[in-house]
Amino acid sequence: MTLMELIATTEGPRCHRALYVEGKKVSWLTLIDYSQRIGGAVVRMGGIAGVGTEPSERMKGYSRRVIEDTIRFMQNEGYDVSWLFGIRDFYPKFGYAVCMAPTTLTIATRDAERAKDALGCFSVRPYAEGDLDALIELYNSANQSRTGTLVRERGRFSGISKGSRWSIDAHVIVVTGPEDSFVGYAAYDKNETEVIVTEVESLDLHAYPNLLYEFAKLAIERRTGSISILLPPDHPFAEFCHRYECTVTTNYARCGGGMGRIINLRSLFEKIAGELSRRLAVSEHRDADTCLWISTDIGEIALLLRNGEVRIVDECDRANSVQIPQPRLAQLVYGYRSARDMLTEPGVVFSGAALSILETLFPPQNPYVWAADHF
Repeated sequence: MTLMELIATTEGPRCHRALYVEGKKVSWLTLIDYSQRIGGAVVRMGGIAGVGTEPSERMKGYSRRVIEDTIRFMQNEGYDVSWLFGIRDFYPKFGYAVCMAPTTLTIATRDAERAKDALGCFSVRPYAEGDLDALIELYNSANQSRTGTLVRERGRFSGISKGSRWSIDAHVIVVTGPEDSFVGYAAYDKNETEVIVTEVESLDLHAYPNLLYEFAKLAIERRTGSISILLPPDHPFAEFCHRYECTVTTNYARCGGGMGRIINLRSLFEKIAGELSRRLAVSEHRDADTCLWISTDIGEIALLLRNGEVRIVDECDRANSVQIPQPRLAQLVYGYRSARDMLTEPGVVFSGAALSILETLFPPQNPYVWAADHF
């Protein structure tokens, strides 16, 4: 009989989980404990990273054992959702679905140079360790309602070090106002041939021309004809760049990249109930007194809509109901896909006013995880 043992070791928010066969480490991954936003709500998210198997031990089901055991662990430990940045055609079997569409804004260097005409009274300098608290505060404020973003906290976030890819480090600059006051920051890849900006935020929109012109000067120095900026398409800096002429490309992958799944249905909905209530209160259903029943392959949940508020209840009328696989519900929750888009999905069945209610509770969004936070 083959001896198999799964051993877990914990280092702060990271739990390293590995499968040993006859004493030999054959497959592994790391589970990272994160706080993630869904609208203005914060949920507990298990980030899966560093998945691997010894080449000689592949195609034996070892990785499946580790991943399935990790999902059970998250269910038992009170995680609400899980995310990973995965390869194509492997993770759907574990209930993960694409929940994020990467977007790149491309602007010609010569067009970005035109920002020089609108420069404000700001200065740009390299990032220093003393800027960390201000950077974290600005980041959390700017992303306080952006679905998908991770909550950054001192002690768990030490600064932006990762660039657009794992093999690339980031360089960070700071925009300052009078008396070197912190106004904003930006991060871009450390290389000599491209300008790839991975994050940009500012307290004052008047500093945007200074940032864009800084990128233009960098592009001239690196002798590249364009600048690539990785950011959500509805980010205010993206809107600012429209006036100078740019191209925005969004990649909707069939599989792979940023993928998520629901771990605990009830705890997730309990945590996002306040956000759902805020959406309901400003919708055509704000005066509704009804119920929505959601049935999935990982359980059922009943939502009571009354007095502009959404509450979780144990049982309710099922006239308004939806039968939906968990991966499709995850895509709805993150706003990656719309309820109407689910009409042609196999295994999704709407009854009563369920479609209209779901359109209210889960409007399309631009879920995003900044490159520095990829795991």
